[in-house]
Amino acid sequence: MGYWGNLVNLIKMQIKSKITRILKFAIGDINYGIIVSKIKNRKYFQKHYSGSVARAANAEPIFIYIADGRVNHGGLADRLRGLVSLFDYCQMKGLQFKANFNDYFVLKSYLIEN
Repeated sequence: MGYWGNLVNLIKMQIKSKITRILKFAIGDINYGIIVSKIKNRKYFQKHYSGSVARAANAEPIFIYIADGRVNHGGLADRLRGLVSLFDYCQMKGLQFKANFNDYFVLKSYLIEN
């Protein structure tokens, strides 16, 4: 890249750092974190999901637990705990539950569908 390219990158990083500090001061650390999180979520959804597909029109809500490796879901114990917690919630409320668990291993290989 050379000297000038490195210098330009250094200046960009310094400007970004100063803008970040100004925004955090103006709107607060917590609000800044929320805004950054929403921007990252929007970019993620635009990358993986299409807005042109019509929404499902189910008679009742269906809760789907998705652990497909696109997002960091924590460790295996965290994933299983989340899966069981959501299943328990759906059982208590009488709601339909489905799971898409195919990261690390395919859950269908170890559990039987009901």
